[in-house]
Amino acid sequence: MALRNRHKSIFILVVFWLFVTAFNLTKAYHIDDTAHLETARAIQNDPLHPMSQTVNWIDTAEPIHKLNQPHLFFYLIALVVFLFGESEVILHLLLAIFSLLAIVFFFLIARAQSKSNALYLTALFCMAPAFIPSQNLMVDVPLLAIWLVFFWSLLIYVQRSDKGYVVAAMAASCALLIKYSSLVLLPILVLEIALRKKWKMLWTLTVPLLTLAVWSLFNYLDYGDVHLLSREPVAYSAGRLFIRLVGWAICLGAITPFAPLLATTLWQQKGGRNFLLTSLAVAAVVCGLGLHLADEPLNYSLLRAVFLANALFLLGMLAAHALKVYRSRAHCVESTRDLLLFAWLVGALLFIILFAPAIAVRHVLLIIPPTLLLLGKSLASISKRTLILTVVLNTAFAILFGVSDYVYADVYRHYAKGIKAKYAKANAIWFTGHWGWKWYAQQSGMKEYDYLQTNLEDGDLLVAPDMVDKQKIKTEDFERLQKIDEIVVAGTAATFSRVGPMGGFYASSIRRLPWILSWEPVEKFIIYRYETLGASQKTPTWHR
Repeated sequence: MALRNRHKSIFILVVFWLFVTAFNLTKAYHIDDTAHLETARAIQNDPLHPMSQTVNWIDTAEPIHKLNQPHLFFYLIALVVFLFGESEVILHLLLAIFSLLAIVFFFLIARAQSKSNALYLTALFCMAPAFIPSQNLMVDVPLLAIWLVFFWSLLIYVQRSDKGYVVAAMAASCALLIKYSSLVLLPILVLEIALRKKWKMLWTLTVPLLTLAVWSLFNYLDYGDVHLLSREPVAYSAGRLFIRLVGWAICLGAITPFAPLLATTLWQQKGGRNFLLTSLAVAAVVCGLGLHLADEPLNYSLLRAVFLANALFLLGMLAAHALKVYRSRAHCVESTRDLLLFAWLVGALLFIILFAPAIAVRHVLLIIPPTLLLLGKSLASISKRTLILTVVLNTAFAILFGVSDYVYADVYRHYAKGIKAKYAKANAIWFTGHWGWKWYAQQSGMKEYDYLQTNLEDGDLLVAPDMVDKQKIKTEDFERLQKIDEIVVAGTAATFSRVGPMGGFYASSIRRLPWILSWEPVEKFIIYRYETLGASQKTPTWHR
């Protein structure tokens, strides 16, 4: 029986993996993928000095060290590109390995936390609105996979062997070289050692610290500074922190459609009904405030209220669980696990609020595993029918967003080729704009506009997508641009549940929601001709 259950679990996990990979395998490069691919090219050009090379990711070509991420994952991309080329399928297969790691290690932790519901929790984790679109070629799913290895080592492996601390230290080292938010893992490693009084294992902390030291020395030899210490500081104020916290809550609620069904457990608890009703009242007030914004559609205000209510439901359930753990005051394996999971959740939240350049679904993704794992035991009080309905609802939203984001990304792959072919006889075709559009515009043969270095000539064309972050235009160029064409990409049923205008799924706020409902056009490409005399239609709205 045990062997049959094991084979059944393996089969289901493989199905989960194939399901999530299907949405990403042939997907176009998207959002920050382009910056990562260009960094991988820089590594191939000079593996010892990648940060000294340049990339145009704002207005002009600047050193790569101005970008935020360390380079371990980019070295891996560079290796795969060297061996197999820059194919979307090949590189997304690389990403699929990390998706599989994330699924497997989440399941292993979930099985220890709530054995009877481990597969349900894993389905809610991976067949989810946050996980599927976030795969791409960005660092967030690889980072999540390594974090899960780290926490599996501390929550499970250390119970069998002290080697678990070594594995955790090595995982933390890898995570630090993927994204600096992994600094929060170091105090968690110390906390685990303290809780178990394994003071002799404190030496394992030197592994990630030495890794950071070697990486910093590598940076200094590359471009003369320490990358970790040269990040742009985030301006702090009480108001800003509150706004970011609310934005984070809205983002969390937007990707957890299962929250209302799980919140039925809170309804049964003392004081739970009052909390849920208060949450709905707060959401209603937020909706009312949104309705007073003159330029905001009704569905934006309603969605924001729903997202906030979802987040409050989840936070209420987590608070109730924390109170239960505190009251029990038991010093057992389960309470230690819960404490580490809360440390994971709070640590990731603080790093996002304090240091992330923007609130985004891919950042909030790191908080989903501890949230589900902490709430796992409460699923015992939920009927199988409700659990299945919860998974189906979550998966339905995941499919909607997975398809929508696939289509959204593919717009730039398709139209870059089409626009280049349509104007093949032009003297030169320049483009503005970053993200996946930049990659495919360059692949089609268009030239990238650089605010400081580009010199347009009479008859040159400039292509500007409307919904992409892009370079500013020099005043002297702006005055000579004349609009000659406009290509509108109509919205369809596939993009109705849209991952936000201007990449809202990848950088959201209180006003810019992670996803919306809209039949509006997905994108609009405007083509300008550069004319030395007589240009009068000065319409590039991004000129500043």
